[in-house]
Amino acid sequence: MCNHIIPAWKEVINANREVIKVKKGEQFIQEGTPASGIYFVQQGLIKVYKQWGAKESIVRFAKKGSIVGHRGLSSAETRFPISAAALENSEVCFVHMDFFKTVLKGNPA
Repeated sequence: MCNHIIPAWKEVINANREVIKVKKGEQFIQEGTPASGIYFVQQGLIKVYKQWGAKESIVRFAKKGSIVGHRGLSSAETRFPISAAALENSEVCFVHMDFFKTVLKGNPA
């Protein structure tokens, strides 16, 4: 996200984000839980998956620069439709949905 914005916004985003270190094997999104924001992969490798009954189905792999959890923020559904876990020690940047709502109203935090 920060690669494609004007420099003045970088400070605003930095003030409204949380960098989370995720250990190998650690799940940080659980399917069906309330979606409160979006994750941006800064380093590492993330497995994005869904449960189909007793089976796990891998949807995709997310790497540096990828966005995870954005589909859970649609106006019709505010729950994560997927789970996500680190396949290696990783770092993700979390931006809470309130930040995006404020920006859309034209009031940067």
